[in-house]
Amino acid sequence: MNHKRPERLKAVDAMEHLPGKPRGFGFTLIELLVVIAIIAILAALLLPALSRAKTSAQDMSCINNDKQLMLSFKLYVDDSSGNLISYDQETLWIGRLTSNYSAINASRFCPTAPQHTPWDLIGTPEDGFGAANYPWQWIYGTPNYQGSYGINGWCYSGLGTYEPAYAPKAFDKEAAIKTPALTPYFSDSVWVDGWPETNDVPPLNLYNGGDSGGGMQRLCIARHLYKNAGQAPRAVAPNINSLVGGIMVSFSDGHVQSERLNNLWNLNWNISWQR
Repeated sequence: MNHKRPERLKAVDAMEHLPGKPRGFGFTLIELLVVIAIIAILAALLLPALSRAKTSAQDMSCINNDKQLMLSFKLYVDDSSGNLISYDQETLWIGRLTSNYSAINASRFCPTAPQHTPWDLIGTPEDGFGAANYPWQWIYGTPNYQGSYGINGWCYSGLGTYEPAYAPKAFDKEAAIKTPALTPYFSDSVWVDGWPETNDVPPLNLYNGGDSGGGMQRLCIARHLYKNAGQAPRAVAPNINSLVGGIMVSFSDGHVQSERLNNLWNLNWNISWQR
């Protein structure tokens, strides 16, 4: 019997081994691993850039929010013959500004500390304080306002009727502000207002900040200029050099900028501030 292969089949076998002839199967395991490794390298290169872009966008949005609050406040002052906004435990500064300058409703929340519904308290159920990535909630009046920013409490007018001891340090009127480029109106905060004093000590926690009688600790949260607000340090040394991150601050002269936490003591928060 003749076992020789037909000439036609020999030709087919020869074609299967021609250079550049596509194989009849997919990628090898090594090729797949190489592709996966390349994708992983590209992702490692791109993710930090995307994270920085997101952080930069959040910072810019926060600056715009702070600027809107400051502009609304200045309109209120102009309409009030130079008198700063008075303290009211029911309506707060938000209630008064919202009534006449409704644009602040879209500007009360930093994108890193957005509105929450239903609101989930960070602290004890009765305090209402916020955190670096969480808004505060005003639980002592109606409506229960939420927000990410606080007013400089020394920019309230008529504090003599609310707390006589505060009156000598309060600006009361816009004309009393002698260094407008250094005097804050609004900033990121864990509460509706803050009352910084020259001798306020730094907080030990840059996520929750602190109360400390309503002073600088309410503002000392690593919401910006850090990795991200959710990773704000929960424990730092009790000194100004241990502070990291920063907040956005709007000033009486109309400008808004980011401020490192350890530089907050260099601003003029009240009428008798000593730097």
